[in-house]
Amino acid sequence: MRSVAVHLGIGSERLRRALCALLLALGVLQSGCGPGAGATAVPSAAAGLPPYGPDDAVLFDDNFATEVFGFFTAGRNDDATKFAERIKAAEAVVRARVSTVTRDRSASGGESFQLVFQSVGPALAGADPTEPIAVSLTSASPSYPLLAADETFLVGRVVVFFFRRYNEHGSVAVHWHAEVDGEKTLSKIKPSRPSQAGGH
Repeated sequence: MRSVAVHLGIGSERLRRALCALLLALGVLQSGCGPGAGATAVPSAAAGLPPYGPDDAVLFDDNFATEVFGFFTAGRNDDATKFAERIKAAEAVVRARVSTVTRDRSASGGESFQLVFQSVGPALAGADPTEPIAVSLTSASPSYPLLAADETFLVGRVVVFFFRRYNEHGSVAVHWHAEVDGEKTLSKIKPSRPSQAGGH
């Protein structure tokens, strides 16, 4: 703007500001004029999402229940209260098929798996996902050694998938938990299904 003002012989700061305002109103400029002015900030996709804290990590632990791998643990620490809280906090609960499993090695040498889930049918709770959901399973997850033993084990399998998006340092991060797809799990999500038996 300064070069425009000089070229027009306008020495007054008031006139310079008026010309700047006129150009902005006409849409010629996309940002402000003068010292300290910059481009208008564009909200990130993570804006408005909650941060991922310790309480969230209890519910969305980026982990599979051991039953998904065929191991049935007696007295597992996932009681009915915790299960109900996970359903309530989840963005969605869906039956989802694991479509891809890819091993990923970072530059620092750490390993993780990148998994893509594709919903099967309408959501059991929350909103229907509109696209496949990509998540990470790091080496810190209890499920990591089970998957590392057979990377193809989960491909094509359907699980009950709980997830929620979070704001982590301005980026969208999906945290999740997966349970075995079966009547025991589904009955906890929909405990009052209409009876199939005849009645009055």
